[in-house]
Amino acid sequence: MKRLKQLFYNFLSSGIRGSLIYEDVRKATLINLFALCGIAYLLFYSHRMWMLGDPKLSLIYIYCIAVIILMQIYLRLRRRIQFVSHILAIGLISLELFFLFRNGSTDLKLTSYYVFPGIYWYYIFPPFSIFMLGRKVGSFYNIALIGFTIFFFSTDYFDGHLYDREFKVRLLSVYSAIFFFSFFFESVRKITFSAFEKTYSKKIQY
Repeated sequence: MKRLKQLFYNFLSSGIRGSLIYEDVRKATLINLFALCGIAYLLFYSHRMWMLGDPKLSLIYIYCIAVIILMQIYLRLRRRIQFVSHILAIGLISLELFFLFRNGSTDLKLTSYYVFPGIYWYYIFPPFSIFMLGRKVGSFYNIALIGFTIFFFSTDYFDGHLYDREFKVRLLSVYSAIFFFSFFFESVRKITFSAFEKTYSKKIQY
């Protein structure tokens, strides 16, 4: 059992030595945790879209899984955490914008009210980007995404006739709430970790 835990921890940390108090280990672990969860959900939705008669969307999900796995392998081999974080963040933005355009102009013949498949991937982007890339870079990505989304909703240049005002308000308000909570949690973590480092340094000096 202990050996199994060690192997799993080694997998999550991409072979980077050290405990979770080290920034590289923490970020690598978060990347792999997000990756595992993402792969599981993407497999589920890929199968679901295939069963619902949408093979193109199913293949898009499979392609996303392939990119995630390649980034995990690259991270383990090269240890370039920032590069992998940026690629995954850009990939997730691309997926979200794809669904933003697709669902706004394509009648999906769904019976459920306010169901727009894929658009709700928006909600995982704030914690993912801020925890992976930090408050400054993560906020930049979030502002870029939500800024374009607001532009999309507020202009007639794009075809988004299926989105009504209530859906737009709900999407933007929930997204902003998740963003602020993610920013707050990362700020608290950063402050707490800095205080821990200072205390630890003082103990070593004495």
